[in-house]
Amino acid sequence: MPRVLAVAVLVLATLACLAPSANAESLYRGRGPGIRVEFRVRHGEVYFSRVRTSLKCIRQGRRGRARFGRSLGSISIRDGLFQISDATEEPGYGAELLLSGAVHPQEITGRFWYQRYYGHHSVCQTRHYQSMAIRHLGRDSLRFWATRRPVHSRTRR
Repeated sequence: MPRVLAVAVLVLATLACLAPSANAESLYRGRGPGIRVEFRVRHGEVYFSRVRTSLKCIRQGRRGRARFGRSLGSISIRDGLFQISDATEEPGYGAELLLSGAVHPQEITGRFWYQRYYGHHSVCQTRHYQSMAIRHLGRDSLRFWATRRPVHSRTRR
């Protein structure tokens, strides 16, 4: 029995050393089918996030592609989860995005969805070619996973 207790304490101590502390900065980089992501986490928030992907577009009945690359603002982490959504509506233009995920000690997993449209002439979105402004959030979102990487100090000697 003492041997089992000693092994359990050793395993817990090792896991505590491997898990990032709440104040430490962590860098996560990764990808999924058709998407690349980067996150920087510190003090219980994702203070930097970058998403790069290719959008499928229909412009005046013709199919095409457009690049999407954007840095998003800071996102609070609650119970290991984060989510940012944004919508823009103007006459003749609209855009929506959703980035959500779960932060684990060694990885971040999540999904990303984006759609923009210009009147009745053009619509661009993640994953599938779509008719004008029809929202299929679950079907058209891109899944990703990002692993934790070492963070190099930015201070000079």
